[in-house]
Amino acid sequence: MGTRGPLDLRSEATAVVTDWASRRALLSPDRTAVYDLEQGRGYTYLAMRERTARLAGVLAGMGIGAGDRVGILARNGLPHIDLWLLSGYHGTAVAPLNWRLPAAELLPLAQGAGLRALYCAQEFWAAGEEIARETGQRLLPLGEPYEQALAGARELPPAPPEEADVAMLLFTGGTTGVAKGVRITHRQIFWNAVNTVTSWELSARDVAPVLTPFYHTGGYHVLTTPLYHAGGTTLLPEGFSAPQALSAVREHRASLLFLVPTMFASLLAADPRPEDFASVRFAISGGAACPPYVAERFGQLGVRFRQGYGLTEVGPNCFWMPEGAAAAHPGSVGLPVFHLEVRIAGEAGEALPPGSAGELWMRGPTVADGYDGRPAETAAVFGQDGFCRTGDLAVQDADGFVQIVGRRKEMFISGGENVYPIEVEAAIYAHPDVLLCAVVGVPHPHWGEVGVAFVQPREGASLAAGDLLSFLGGRLARYKLPKAVEVLENLPLTGAGKVAKEALRAEYLRRSDAREGA
Repeated sequence: MGTRGPLDLRSEATAVVTDWASRRALLSPDRTAVYDLEQGRGYTYLAMRERTARLAGVLAGMGIGAGDRVGILARNGLPHIDLWLLSGYHGTAVAPLNWRLPAAELLPLAQGAGLRALYCAQEFWAAGEEIARETGQRLLPLGEPYEQALAGARELPPAPPEEADVAMLLFTGGTTGVAKGVRITHRQIFWNAVNTVTSWELSARDVAPVLTPFYHTGGYHVLTTPLYHAGGTTLLPEGFSAPQALSAVREHRASLLFLVPTMFASLLAADPRPEDFASVRFAISGGAACPPYVAERFGQLGVRFRQGYGLTEVGPNCFWMPEGAAAAHPGSVGLPVFHLEVRIAGEAGEALPPGSAGELWMRGPTVADGYDGRPAETAAVFGQDGFCRTGDLAVQDADGFVQIVGRRKEMFISGGENVYPIEVEAAIYAHPDVLLCAVVGVPHPHWGEVGVAFVQPREGASLAAGDLLSFLGGRLARYKLPKAVEVLENLPLTGAGKVAKEALRAEYLRRSDAREGA
């Protein structure tokens, strides 16, 4: 199929190119778009366009096309990128499902998404069969059958959707209830890429592994889709292991590195050397606050390390720390990216002055289209003059730099004073024997609420609750000090790699109730 002649890549009604597969194949056909580390094989932009055109043919043969939704239940792999490119090539939408969830939790997500088909890896086939049995959705295999189907399919010409059409449905983590499907439009993907390429100064020379799962916004939109827009190269492992990640960075000369804090800690545990990161321009941590020792250690390894901030509803790349500014703004996530407006809002939605803590609101073309099938929640989060209410508490200084001080729902009031768990956790992380920690508020008959700290020591370290409290005594006001400390061998993590605070809190309260009832 010819790709170098004139192509109708957009509709008359849109100013945004949605068919990235064809446009990038036209501009840089022979450059490597994706290098599959499991296969040991690279795919050019032209090859990716051909795969996309054939996938359109495969699904068209089943009566699946523009406006339909196709799910995928699999670890990271090339089909995830195929399905995303197809959304802009032929108007379907992709819904990646969290393979860590059991079938009982996946079923309502698949039902609510209205999937026409579900691509499923063999290791999750039992869950896929249960979903297909209950929903009537077509179940399609990945692996060799998927590749054979592509090889034998006819290529369909592009039929790009509008920029306001839904490109993918991404489910929020669900740590505060049932996961919500966020309607990610082509407009949002485009502007997140523009913001990232512009503000982070990405280029076609950049190479980055995608080490976080595609069922979260970080897998797709921190670096994968921005790099595709820039013409760079994505390294694609099936999952994360510290030795493989270090090897990929070193051997393929990765220039960018994005991970969640627990993954960065795993890299450090693998005893890396400065030469492992010689090609890395910068590393960025997201998903949760990063322990200070992690940033310090990477700095010692010669890596420019930054704390990122974002969310599915607005895109993962909302801020950037300019070179040399971090020392003057400790704890900050930086300045808003190019095409994004922020407001630190008071209770009535008014803009608060610099230095005041309030809810972080954001407005711009990267804001999502809302929650799928949830009009009331969409109105509550997205319905204020185009701003998205993030639920996060933040402070903006006089220079415009923003610091995240916690989740609105996580803040608790002890003796009339606001306590932000993220501040207490930062003090705990200063202890040399702490690997992971989490602080939650629990009811107290006298103070209203008090903090409980859950701590996971570093490997080989011995940590006593009393010693930690003594350590914190000179670092925190008395009302901020945890009233209890639990040292655990391992803290539970969510699918996004965050500490599962709600699970820890629920278990603590259950045990407290059991003790009171004994």
